[in-house]
Amino acid sequence: METKLLKNQLRSKIKLRQADFVINDQMSFKIINTLLKFLNEFNCPFETLGLYVPLNEEPNIFLNDHLYHHCARERISWALPYKDIEKCDLKFVGLGLIEQKAMKDRKIFPEFKIENHQCVIPKVVVYPGLTFDLKGYRLGRGGGYYDKYFFNYPSVWKVGICYEQNMSEQLPFEEHDQMADILIGENVYKVLSARAKEFF
Repeated sequence: METKLLKNQLRSKIKLRQADFVINDQMSFKIINTLLKFLNEFNCPFETLGLYVPLNEEPNIFLNDHLYHHCARERISWALPYKDIEKCDLKFVGLGLIEQKAMKDRKIFPEFKIENHQCVIPKVVVYPGLTFDLKGYRLGRGGGYYDKYFFNYPSVWKVGICYEQNMSEQLPFEEHDQMADILIGENVYKVLSARAKEFF
């Protein structure tokens, strides 16, 4: 069966399965702790961290202010993804301190006009998926934005985030699919790529 069709069928199955999962704040708190553990142990300094605005079924990494305080202490700035639908392109937009504080307060996710912000290339990008497998392949929503971005910027560190109950043993993949370097769940992070293993 064609890989694209397999992926679409798998997306439908996972979305149905997610309806039966009980997702609570405690799971996001655990993922935040695991993300912070990774950031503390990652022996590769960087200045900009690419993050994401979580959808309802995705881990909410802004549920407490721990990530904000870690990044403030380490002088790491944040960037959020901006999708250019017409060009099927993904960019990351650097956030100012006021916007970062608004996100820390968990009340506002900034709505920005890209022309008013500077596009940046984060050294580390944290990104969610419907599921990841143990090699780092990801099943997202089918747009291919992250795969294209990581192909264009191969030096960016790819840090996948996923609830452990949604992780898969093995996913169908295509030639353009990009594998995560690190995979983060509630209880542990997995170092997947050969280059990542050099920094732990």
